[in-house]
Amino acid sequence: MDPVDLVASLTAPTESVEEVRRLLIEYGHHVRSMQGTERFEVYAVRDQPGEMVVLERYRDGAAFDAHLADPENAVLNGKLQALGAGASRLTFLTPLSQP
Repeated sequence: MDPVDLVASLTAPTESVEEVRRLLIEYGHHVRSMQGTERFEVYAVRDQPGEMVVLERYRDGAAFDAHLADPENAVLNGKLQALGAGASRLTFLTPLSQP
């Protein structure tokens, strides 16, 4: 099975930026501990402090589905909504070449 690669992006309101960053970093520790997660890296967009992206890779579709079904995913999304960050925008990627 092919891996699932994606970029999740979101925008935090100015007053919530630091809390959203903290939540994403903490959540990343949890996600990286899950079987089948190969990458979960949180970045701020340079010169746009409220913009954040997460680079994600899962071993296969089943691992990605397990990530989505994990109760902690719903908890995080509820907290992000409450902080005004809204839902993440997901962009699924297809590799053009392999190293």
